[in-house]
Amino acid sequence: MQTETNKIAEKILKEAVFYIQSYISIKQHELKAYLKEVERWNENKRYAIQSLLTSLDKAYNEANNLINEQNNVALNEAIQKLLTEQRKSQQKFLKASIADIVESIIQKYWEPVIDTCGQSLQ
Repeated sequence: MQTETNKIAEKILKEAVFYIQSYISIKQHELKAYLKEVERWNENKRYAIQSLLTSLDKAYNEANNLINEQNNVALNEAIQKLLTEQRKSQQKFLKASIADIVESIIQKYWEPVIDTCGQSLQ
């Protein structure tokens, strides 16, 4: 059962990584386009945007570390409960708790990136 749970956790976290990296790629593309406009006339903005792009590169790479969280005890317990639960009403609650746990794992990786972006803008 533990191996099955880890595989499910890994699949969930890989999906989360895919969406995070897709979002980051979109933002990088937008910032690079904006940088082309800005670099001609505002050196301070150019520096801030380049710092943001560096932070986004780091976040893109760091997102892969989410997959290592497949052995997260709280996530695995919630998945095991979901797999054994027969009642639909309880399954809905358990799915919500899994989403909350995954969100907290993502937040752990995003907070340093958000801090770096905030510092770049100051």
